[in-house]
Amino acid sequence: ENIPADWPLLPMVGTPMPSIYFTAGAEHRRHVEMVVPALEAADPFEIRQHCEQLADRLIDAVCSRGTADLVAEFADPLPVLVLARLVGFPDDEGADIAQVL
Repeated sequence: ENIPADWPLLPMVGTPMPSIYFTAGAEHRRHVEMVVPALEAADPFEIRQHCEQLADRLIDAVCSRGTADLVAEFADPLPVLVLARLVGFPDDEGADIAQVL
């Protein structure tokens, strides 16, 4: 909605889908409200442990290649994977969610 259809970088970033990343105002608050309970209930040390485990897995996946797109293969999926795990999704479904976003 906020990105013009003729924006020159649109082919590189793709068409945004309705998500916490690409919404504003009331719609953004609605998305945030879905994850806030999981974050408030989680122990910060538990979140750190999940972050480390999932970060290790993402790093291991690219190490053998010797190259990586750190944004697409690490920075973008990591927070989605952590949130998915915190709200109870199995890791393989978290990966699917991260891919869609």
